[in-house]
Parts: sequence; C-alpha cells; structure tokens
Amino acid sequence: MVLVSRIAAVREGKRQDRRAASAAALRPPVVIDRVTPQVSGGPFAAKRIIGRPIAVEADIFADGHDVLAAELLWQAVDEKDWQRAPLAPIGNDRWRGALLPKRIGRHLFMIEAWRDEYATLCHALEVKHRAGIDVATEIADARAHLVRLKLERIVGSTVRRLMWTRMSSC
Repeated sequence: MVLVSRIAAVREGKRQDRRAASAAALRPPVVIDRVTPQVSGGPFAAKRIIGRPIAVEADIFADGHDVLAAELLWQAVDEKDWQRAPLAPIGNDRWRGALLPKRIGRHLFMIEAWRDEYATLCHALEVKHRAGIDVATEIADARAHLVRLKLERIVGSTVRRLMWTRMSSC
C-alpha cells in the first residue's frame, strides 16, 4: 500500500532575478484547483496499491489565450529528488498525469503549471499562417526574442559562475 499526501508548493531550482519575479507578479495567476486524489478535502492520505499507476488530475486554467503547460512532481518522503511527469489536457480545463511509486511508503506529490510562452508563440504563428496572413514580421520578432532569452541565460550563468569563482577565492 502506498500513502500519497498533498503538500504546499515547494520552490526548487535557481533563484529568479527580480525583474522576472516582478513581471510574473503583474500577470494573472495560473490556477490549479480540484486536485485528485484526495480524501475528505485533503487532510488525509490517499491509499493505493504498489505497482499500479496513480492517476492525478486537476483543473488548471488562467485568464487570456496563453497556452498552458503543467507537470506532476512526486517523491517518497525520504527521497531528496523529485520525479517529474507531464500533465496532459483532457478537456474543459482538466489535466491528467500519473505517477508510479516503486515501493511501499508515504509519497508526496505536487503540480506545477505555467504559461508556455514558446507554445503560445507557435500557436499564434500557426493561426495567422492558416488564415493567410503574412507572418514574416512575427517570425523575426520571435527569433529576436528567443535570441534575447538565450543571451540572458548565457549571461546569467556566466555572472553566477564569476560570482562563485570570486566567492571561492576569498
């Protein structure tokens, strides 16, 4: 038997810069609601049989027409690393994924959802192209945006590496 319990969101990964956090705060949130499995509204662990996939579903939505993406993260309580699996839309803002615990014991899971800017860009270009609208300008803008993102990532990692080198040499 596997026990699965809900937990609050866990922040993992690298620290985001202040500009990105400020920009994200200005956008309407991505809502994750009606997560299953849960027992009596969430305070109790759901029990499952080992070796069988556990279906996890949630309503995920946001204002606007942006394309969304979501992942299911899970781990055994005594493990350090989270395992990830994509969630897929099944219609009417409902998303589904599955986790497969490898052993008996308490497991934790959470769902992360975000606006997929690249998928939104691709969708917008596809719609305009199908409508017969010239997309040359949009493609040039998209290319410049992607180059900027790549440069920001490279510059950010270089700055972090330089800071680490400077701090290590002190």
